Amino acid sequence: MLTEAKLRKRVYEATFKRGSSLFNAGGVLEMEEKNQGDRMLIRAKVQGSGNFRILWKLILPGVISPLTVQASYIFSQAIISEASLSFLGAGVPAPAASWGNMLEASKAVLSKAPWTMIVPGAAVIICVLSLNLFGDGLRDFMDPRTKGGVKK
Repeated sequence: MLTEAKLRKRVYEATFKRGSSLFNAGGVLEMEEKNQGDRMLIRAKVQGSGNFRILWKLILPGVISPLTVQASYIFSQAIISEASLSFLGAGVPAPAASWGNMLEASKAVLSKAPWTMIVPGAAVIICVLSLNLFGDGLRDFMDPRTKGGVKK
């Protein structure tokens, strides 16, 4: 029989096909492992809550923190992919400003001016690191098990 928990898991797996469906469904499955998910849904249905309210009040708080981490990870992965594709010549065309284009153009003068490669490379590293740290900090702040980043 297809319970609501299995249906939710399948919806999450179908929505996030990038190989991270288990990561996203983790918040929902964590409630199921504690055997609280079905009870909470049944209580909410008995009290007359609609599907949108159940999703907004019961499911979303458990899923929002993994989603913020995944969003920051995907965004930083997109920055690295764009820079590497532009460096290889398969990304943004050459006249456009891109970190990959800057790194590719600095290959010719690397022996005379190494800072032309060090600065854009460091900018990519700092940007990706700061995005990942920002996502982790936002997850800590928004986690329902903590109050403003401090464990209850």
